[in-house]
Amino acid sequence: MLNSLDAVDFYGDNEQVEHRHILYCEPLTTRSERHDWMIQPHRHRDLHQIFFVVKGGGQVQLDEQQLSVSAPVLLSIPEGHMHGFQWEPGSEGFVLSIVSAAISEISPGAYHAAFQEGAILQEIPAQTCEDLQLICKQLKREADGHGQFEEQMTIALLRQMVVHIARGTSQHEDVPGQYSKAERKFLQFKALIAQFGTTHHQVGWYAGKIGVSAAHLNQLCQQHASVNALSMIHRHLLVEAKRHLMFADFSITSIAYRIGFKDPAHFTKFFTKKAGLSPLKFRQETRDKASPETA
Repeated sequence: MLNSLDAVDFYGDNEQVEHRHILYCEPLTTRSERHDWMIQPHRHRDLHQIFFVVKGGGQVQLDEQQLSVSAPVLLSIPEGHMHGFQWEPGSEGFVLSIVSAAISEISPGAYHAAFQEGAILQEIPAQTCEDLQLICKQLKREADGHGQFEEQMTIALLRQMVVHIARGTSQHEDVPGQYSKAERKFLQFKALIAQFGTTHHQVGWYAGKIGVSAAHLNQLCQQHASVNALSMIHRHLLVEAKRHLMFADFSITSIAYRIGFKDPAHFTKFFTKKAGLSPLKFRQETRDKASPETA
């Protein structure tokens, strides 16, 4: 069990990394084998990760979700999301760590479907699997080398991968090539929530940051998420609370303060109303369900 939910750059590395490249690519075995195929739950700062497993599989924990996966499988994990693995010995694949700030530039139209909430692709057609392996091998070669136009080639390859993921996750035949102004404002709001969601700013504060009125922001949220802006802020707070309860040993009181509540009793009331059970009960139930491999 972790004592902190502070984000890391790369699992097992204690030092913070200055990201000088938009992509870091390594074989799945590089860290997994070093840690006896057990990767404890953790999260990253400023990095979106893609795991493409071509051999083997294992147990995966993504925030509250626990599942078994078998190759071929692709996991797209946004920054800030808790994730851990118990891989089968001998599993093979690729781990792509993409600097988050670059993702919307790589493929803005496909970005929402492929990355905004993360994705799991388990039934990958043979041809798509072959294409993805080729892309990963080319990305690994670019990441390892210092060839001419390295960044341009990396972006071109990542765009292909994003489209493959978008095809596998999109519920529509056509993925728009560009965001509308309203969609951009909505995504800006989501990014601000991810950055400032535990500071308990009012809806009007967020609206001012993206240059709209509070009423307009509520309209955008209803249009794109079917809830109002305050509900989205509360949703983020609830997710952060659950992460602390599941993956850290802080007391309930400490968690309340860490995610911005001034009164622990108010936090307990908020959590119970939103989650349907108390923080203590949630912690007990989720830890009882957790397997020894991913706890």
